[in-house]
This record gives sequence, C-alpha cells and structure tokens, in this order.
Amino acid sequence: MASFDLMEKGKYTDARKILEQVLQIDPGNPLALNNLAAMMVKEKKFDKADTYLKQALPRARGYMVEINRVCQVGGICMAFKPAIGSTGNQELEPLIKLNIDMVKQYMRSEPLPGLGAR
Repeated sequence: MASFDLMEKGKYTDARKILEQVLQIDPGNPLALNNLAAMMVKEKKFDKADTYLKQALPRARGYMVEINRVCQVGGICMAFKPAIGSTGNQELEPLIKLNIDMVKQYMRSEPLPGLGAR
C-alpha cells in the first residue's frame, strides 16, 4: 500500500524500491508487477511494461484490488491499490489484460527509432 501512495505522490523511485522488495519476497506478485509496469509506461519503456504485465497475468486471477483507487500513469497504464485481505472489489486479471491491450496499442502507435511513424 505504501508503494501505491508513493506513486500517487510522484515518488516513483521510492515506490519502485518497495515493489522490488515485494518481488524478492513474493516473486511473480501480480500487483507489484502491474504497478512496476505502470512506472515503465511513465518512463516510456513500453516493452518492459509489456513484459511485467505478461509476468503478472498468470497469478492475477482471484487477486483482489480496490478499483476505486486507481493511479493513471502516463495516461494509459493503471496502477492499483492493494486490498486488505480479500476485501477488494475487483479481480486483477481483467485489469491486467486491459493494461496489456493499452500498452500494445501504444507500442504500435510509437514511431520507430530512426524510421519515423509506423
């Protein structure tokens, strides 16, 4: 929860450190991977965001988040606040799928380095 609060305040470096600690304890944590992906979108590292989201997807089914606490990062990818226990109101899996679709669409619309628009 602390990492989400830091993201909302724009303190991405501090948030990233917390999320990386979560992944050391719980590799494949879907919420941590999703929120790291949101930060990669902020840095315009869409391929890395896509990788994080794909890693998150297998464990996202049944993982609950509070959908009323969403952080827009870079206008396309969303970070979610974790629910305490299983009190969240939205399953994470469809939200990660939505983020994957948004990142892929953005990647297709980005100009290729040295080649211009796609």
